[in-house]
Amino acid sequence: MKPNPETFELPEGHTLRVRAPTPETDVDALVHFFTGLPPEERNYLRCDVTRPDTCLERLRQLDGKDHFRLVAELDGRLVADGTLDREPFFWSRHVAAVRCVIAPEVRPEVGKRLLHELVALGHQAHIELLYSEVMPEQTEHIAMLVETGFVYEATRHRFAKDVRGTYHDVHIMSNDLERVWQRLEQQLEDMDMRDLSGHA
Repeated sequence: MKPNPETFELPEGHTLRVRAPTPETDVDALVHFFTGLPPEERNYLRCDVTRPDTCLERLRQLDGKDHFRLVAELDGRLVADGTLDREPFFWSRHVAAVRCVIAPEVRPEVGKRLLHELVALGHQAHIELLYSEVMPEQTEHIAMLVETGFVYEATRHRFAKDVRGTYHDVHIMSNDLERVWQRLEQQLEDMDMRDLSGHA
């Protein structure tokens, strides 16, 4: 299944568009986005998608069944990227990893909108459990996950090595997809009501 683009009106006249990227049209924009992240943010990239060949390879994995990807564009500029990857094993076919990379200067609502659309894809693909791997230093990202219903499960010590060769612990956070869906629905509804009332 290929998701249809979704457009959202944000406060102060800004427009957010969430859509699926393609290998034919989006490699350069994605590489530009990833290379433009602050160095400390690039430490949190699981794959070196600042390389065009790696970015293209990841895009070619998208199949609309087990591997999904969405990007968010704010006023035409790519500001966030999210992936949803189903576990490759039969006994965990109901489980998927969700990851979001969000430009640090954008509003938290952008991340929540992107996560909401990824969860919607997981819902359609009959995924039941979501998990995310984050470094303890990603405090804002962890806060977003907690706010949307994710809970801490375990820590993998020295599991990640950044571009400088420094080791980092990785937290595993998870939750039932249906609960995340309900929490996000309520949060975004509350945001929309605040926007309509003129309080951004």
